[in-house]
Amino acid sequence: MIAALRILLNVAVYRLQRLEMANMGGALLIMLALRLSPLDVVVRLGFAFLLNLLVYLNNDFLDLPTDLRSPERDDANTRYLRDHRSAAVGPSSASSARCSSSPACGTSACWSRWSSAAACWLYSARLKHVAGADITAMMVWGAAMLTVAFPPTHVLGWVLAGLLALDSAVFETIQVIRDHDADRDTGVRTTAVALGVPRTLALARGLWSSALPPQPSQSTRWSPSRR
Repeated sequence: MIAALRILLNVAVYRLQRLEMANMGGALLIMLALRLSPLDVVVRLGFAFLLNLLVYLNNDFLDLPTDLRSPERDDANTRYLRDHRSAAVGPSSASSARCSSSPACGTSACWSRWSSAAACWLYSARLKHVAGADITAMMVWGAAMLTVAFPPTHVLGWVLAGLLALDSAVFETIQVIRDHDADRDTGVRTTAVALGVPRTLALARGLWSSALPPQPSQSTRWSPSRR
């Protein structure tokens, strides 16, 4: 029990420090924009936190061999997870069951849980090693994580989730740029390794521009009439 709690705490602290649970902020913004009730917001945020714990715990579990070879990740927490792998199964199963049985979020909870888990597994098991697919998978993952914020029939919710999914793609380009040296040295072929840092940075700028709302042209801006 103590080992399981420590593993969950390590996952939460590490991901929060690296801002990798920022999707919760995006989910909150969507809920505020849609004017959901305070109780609905609290419940959905709680579900989002559990979902983050689940997907990132699974990610760390699948990435364990690579992390142990990486100088940046071969730390005490990584070795603790290696030495207590069986303890990680319990919290992963409990989080999965809790997410799947959440009555408050209805079908959106079910969709978020399974789509996020599938995207996480594919990303961690294979796609993070494939240039181009790493950023695409993270964009899909980002959108799936945000579907907990709104009922699946809400069109505006999907539009906002799509915009924030582009932000997830931008975040992934920053991640692969930051991890460029470690990934190259451990044989992980990310987009940054394949394209190089300057081109990947240009890609991040292009994705960021796509995520911004269109600006009115000078000719369509309002101006007072002249007499």
